[in-house]
Amino acid sequence: MQVIILAAGIGKRLQPITNDVPKVMVKVGGKEIIIHQLELVSKLDDVSEIIIVVGYKKELVKRLIGNKFNGIKIRYVENIKYKSTNNNYSLFLALRYVKEAILLLEGDVLFKEELLKKITRGDRNIVFVEKFKSYMDGSVVEIDKSSAVIKQLIQKKDQGENFNYENFYKTVNIYYFTKKFVKKTYYPSLKVYINSYGKKDYYELVIGSLIYLNVCKLYAEVLKEPMLWLEIDDVVDLTFAEYFFLKKDLSFIEEKYGGYWDFDFIDYCYLYNLYFPSSKLIKEIVRDAKVLINAYPSGQKYLKLLISSFFDFKINTQNIFIGNGASELIKIINKTLIDSVTIISPNFGEYFDLNKKIISEFKLKESEEFKIDFDKLILQARKTSFLVLTNPNNPTGKAISRREVIFLLNSLKELKGIILDESFIDFSNQKSCMDLVEKYKNLIYIKSISKSYGVAGLRLGFLYTQNELVKKTLITHLPIWNINSFAEKFLEKFSKYKNEFISSLSLIKADRKKLGRQLNKINNLKAYSSEANYILCKIKKKNMNAKELSQRLFINDKIFIKDLSNKMGDAFFRITVRTNEDNRKLIASLKKYLS
Repeated sequence: MQVIILAAGIGKRLQPITNDVPKVMVKVGGKEIIIHQLELVSKLDDVSEIIIVVGYKKELVKRLIGNKFNGIKIRYVENIKYKSTNNNYSLFLALRYVKEAILLLEGDVLFKEELLKKITRGDRNIVFVEKFKSYMDGSVVEIDKSSAVIKQLIQKKDQGENFNYENFYKTVNIYYFTKKFVKKTYYPSLKVYINSYGKKDYYELVIGSLIYLNVCKLYAEVLKEPMLWLEIDDVVDLTFAEYFFLKKDLSFIEEKYGGYWDFDFIDYCYLYNLYFPSSKLIKEIVRDAKVLINAYPSGQKYLKLLISSFFDFKINTQNIFIGNGASELIKIINKTLIDSVTIISPNFGEYFDLNKKIISEFKLKESEEFKIDFDKLILQARKTSFLVLTNPNNPTGKAISRREVIFLLNSLKELKGIILDESFIDFSNQKSCMDLVEKYKNLIYIKSISKSYGVAGLRLGFLYTQNELVKKTLITHLPIWNINSFAEKFLEKFSKYKNEFISSLSLIKADRKKLGRQLNKINNLKAYSSEANYILCKIKKKNMNAKELSQRLFINDKIFIKDLSNKMGDAFFRITVRTNEDNRKLIASLKKYLS
């Protein structure tokens, strides 16, 4: 068998990386794409020759690979017209040297060894495919499921705006062709096409024509295992490649801070309401997507009116400010107003983004079940200008009552500001203290909309205060448009779905109760009671810590948890409350490592 690798292209979508090297020499995990390919195909025991079609920066490719790779002869075929031609011409040039069956690869496809094991030598021509997914792009095929024969191949340019991908499979750009098919059918057909229509098309066009004319049969090898291959066209693909093919620890995922929708793990780290918004509400927003993308969003004045409709008591809209997530508002307060602060610890990391010299940590004690000693807190807080209190606490899940909040407010009236963050209050059994803003001048109330409302991707949060200095600061630092149009549309539509929102909270509370019971049945694990949509856990098994557990869960079980080693010690981790189906997988995996 001969292997053909098409490696003549520039890779414009990968510029500026490809300004210096051809696309096939872009590195993934410190190694060139084409070297990844060669290392795997050279393991096949019947490869007699590897034909590489070069063009752009061809000397770099030749210098990298040489005339042999792992003992296999390398033949270079030059496409000197690479700037003005496409891969149909590159393949045409290579097929002149075919003497055996071929394995055809495009030079920008990374794949795993398991894929090559699926090559069945014989008289069938094989097209590797995978069920189409939203992130895929390029030619697709329809398959006769009973025989695996490909019924039609449709190129990207022929897939209209309303194309239905439900019954289609994406071509992997890896093919096995018999010598007979290449010599008698494909090469002659490709030659006729190039002579008649030119050299600027994709070789798949001719394959599609042969299928349409019923000249030959091509069979689909459907890849059912996830992520056996990845086509690298741009920096997004390059990012995915680093993860899917070279993941060894959690650092890549942790440093990403989100954007996990195309990844293959269950996210128990970040905090969601998976029951809201409803599909009906989402459809209402998506229906206006084109207009929302094109249009400018509103400024603060209108957004304040929208957010005021969320609550059952009258809001003074002059005192409320909408942020691009609560984190935007926290950042402004931190960088402009905080001169000294007492922070109840552990806590949300954004509150600690300050000069360490001005932070006074009030550390909650494990021996006291992370409960607050109010007398000690008051004494410590009086030595600083601000106090940060999250209720319920993140990550312990512990909440204090409205009466206790009022006690703190009355005891600390001399402070410049008491920041009360109730981002998780909707999940608790405690009454919100938001209405106390109009009574206490130093109360700075912050709430994320992301957590309980299930819209983390929309980036919404608000701050409510009558403190004039804080208000002036926010007016100065918030841009005219800090909220996108999709987020604004959600605010507009929410009031119609308030009852569904309330029902979703009840479902999460029920799931939390059930999950907590299940966790506490696991040997060597303690799950703390929680009034949020997450549960704090402690490992009690010797020779196991949160970092090790999180690595094992991620690599072996595709479960991502929050390692709290840096915040609370190496035995602690946090998990969000997800659906019962996800929770069953989590419980089974935790038992495996802790029992």
